[in-house]
Amino acid sequence: MKKYKKPAVNNTKKSNNTEKPRWTLEEKAELFEAVVRHKSLDIMATFDWANIGADIGRLDKACKDQWRRGILKMFRDSIHKLENP
Repeated sequence: MKKYKKPAVNNTKKSNNTEKPRWTLEEKAELFEAVVRHKSLDIMATFDWANIGADIGRLDKACKDQWRRGILKMFRDSIHKLENP
């Protein structure tokens, strides 16, 4: 587990007399990847693709492929673009 490190610059927001560090792009990317990992969003077997497909009127394989090759990839690419403009 990564230890919290205090920001090097004044990257904080004061609210109710408490200082909260702002999220860096790197931390946001790490959060996204951790959620994907912990919720198994990148393991196609953890989804009920038949029910998902039925909900939106598409075949289960089409939904799985769109999630893996389209949506999940788009999210990851967006995070990486924010980190490396």
